[in-house]
Amino acid sequence: MPSKEELIALFGDDFDDVLRGLSMLPPEARELLDNTMNKMIYDADIFTNRVNKTIQTQRAGGMSVSATSGILANDMATGGPIFGELKNSLKESLSEGIGQSGRAGSFQAYDPDEKTLFMWVTVAGHKVCPDCAPRAGQIATLDDWEKSGMPGTGWSVCKGYCYCILDPSGKIDPRIQMERAAERARKPREFIPLNGVEATPIAKKALAKAGLYVDGADDLLIRLAKKNGGKMEGLAYHMKGEASLIRKIVTESIENGYNARNVLVQNIKDALRYTMIVDDANYTKTMLKTIQDMKDMGWRNFKVKNTWGPNSGYKGVNTAWANPNGQYVELQFHTPVSFRVKMDQAHKIYEEIRLVGTTKARKKELNKMLVQIYKSVDDPIDYRLISQLDEFELYLKERAVIAGREINKIDDLLGTAKLPNQVNNINKVTGRFGYKQKPPWQVWEEILESTDYKNDLAKYSEFLEKNGLKGIADDLNILWKKQNLDGEAFFRYISSILDDSYTHFAHNKYMDHDAVLQAAFQKKVDKFMKTYLREKNIKLENVLQAMRYDKQFNQNMLKRYGFVDDAGNVKIYRGVKKSYFDETGVGYPKDYGEVGEMAINSAESWSTNATTAEKFAGNAGIVFEAEVPIERVIGSNFSFAHMKAWDDLKGAMRFSDLGELEIILGGTKPVNVKVFEFGG
Repeated sequence: MPSKEELIALFGDDFDDVLRGLSMLPPEARELLDNTMNKMIYDADIFTNRVNKTIQTQRAGGMSVSATSGILANDMATGGPIFGELKNSLKESLSEGIGQSGRAGSFQAYDPDEKTLFMWVTVAGHKVCPDCAPRAGQIATLDDWEKSGMPGTGWSVCKGYCYCILDPSGKIDPRIQMERAAERARKPREFIPLNGVEATPIAKKALAKAGLYVDGADDLLIRLAKKNGGKMEGLAYHMKGEASLIRKIVTESIENGYNARNVLVQNIKDALRYTMIVDDANYTKTMLKTIQDMKDMGWRNFKVKNTWGPNSGYKGVNTAWANPNGQYVELQFHTPVSFRVKMDQAHKIYEEIRLVGTTKARKKELNKMLVQIYKSVDDPIDYRLISQLDEFELYLKERAVIAGREINKIDDLLGTAKLPNQVNNINKVTGRFGYKQKPPWQVWEEILESTDYKNDLAKYSEFLEKNGLKGIADDLNILWKKQNLDGEAFFRYISSILDDSYTHFAHNKYMDHDAVLQAAFQKKVDKFMKTYLREKNIKLENVLQAMRYDKQFNQNMLKRYGFVDDAGNVKIYRGVKKSYFDETGVGYPKDYGEVGEMAINSAESWSTNATTAEKFAGNAGIVFEAEVPIERVIGSNFSFAHMKAWDDLKGAMRFSDLGELEIILGGTKPVNVKVFEFGG
């Protein structure tokens, strides 16, 4: 800290009053202002050296004192390199001081502790530098932000001119950030990494999916550890925290150039993560037995990373898996000593390495520290027998092939040829193309009580019974039809898993536009799912398989009963009230016949009857028409025909015309649509 005399010499005699005022401030505020003045003193020293260097250089060249004075005067008047640098340096120091004072005041007002989480917010109205932009929306503790670089502390390109803030309340709307979508549109060839706000829905989706399988993974690994001589550790932390996952997604995007899809496909492999502890003597044998057991149970092992050996900055084996439904799980194997060193000594170093602002030089230094730490950990017996494995890309290709050639066992069971007595059903239901109009419920009742359908249903029911799945899909379809909201939420969620979309379109709520509704929906699903599975004494895998067959059954029925054209599409309609467009901000179509795309969330209902769709559009709504590939259909009225409560629901069907439940679509890909008509 410069002396009082030095400060008065720099800022003037009246600065003595300022110093007296500073002595009355709290220590934290005084330290902050002292640092700002220190920077200004350094700036003044640099300025003095620049002036002296200029004078000495020009004297050595024989220039007169008056000429040198003229050059310096001109530099001051025009903001040249000498005086301009001083001006900019002082301005930056003042801007930084003001910004840090404001931030300190906000921290004081919120009274945060070491556990308080802060969101990095980039403020609209100012150009955001490329260093700060990726941090927008990231969440971390104050200690983590201090290690990686606080706003306006000089770590970033914007230096002291940084206008970013750390929000400890969690209430500042992230939309005050710059519009990333608009920026990407302006720079289509430039990769712009994901920021924290963009990473948040990706993290939420990954954790929601993982939540379906966490109990099954817990049970399996506890059982295998007991069987093979290991012990599961840290089960309370089996799901990665949302803030940690958001940070990982942003870091992966920055370092590897991943967009949203790449992040989802490539690197959220540890949303579910587990650790098995095995003693040194049995380590290799227990690990190899566990890996083989998991393979025998249908799990796909696509990565084994063995980091035992000399000069290693991490000792253990990390394995990555996919369960039979495609959920990624990380399983680490440690000895008691390697786990203790990881948690007690290495963990904080790993955290600093993972911070976005950690420089390459600092990472190199930290990695050397890790090597030294792990020298105290002995390698287990025969650790070299554990072979490295990295087949993730191969696994993705296998999954793509399986998805592209999904075997429809119901097609094999019932055949695919159209039934002669059923070929005109789509025209009868639509009632607009030369066929006598009938109420939709009457057409459907004739179909579902026909001899053809009863024969098909008998074969299908026998198939389900042989596979131990009879009645499961019936239960969920009943809940859907009766609009039991807990059950319907579960039905929609299960449907979204079948097409790998994991979307959550809740009853009469446009959830994609409301984070509060999404959270409430997820809570509802979790609660209902656990209760349902416990009371029915069935596994989630059985529910998924039953619904997968139900989907195949519906597709088969629609093909064979005349609802699919020669191109493999089914024509459907959807009535949408104008209030939907007002509430969600989705663009309202301008003209009759306008063609565009409409996003479809899993378990979204359309109708094969335009008149019924009109009813749902209301007086100011729109009726859309779409031709949808049969593969997009996950349910239809054929699901409700084999319910146990079929007879009880006939009256309800007649009342509702079956319109809103005729075709249920899944997936997140948009559907090509055109405006069929305006109004109701």
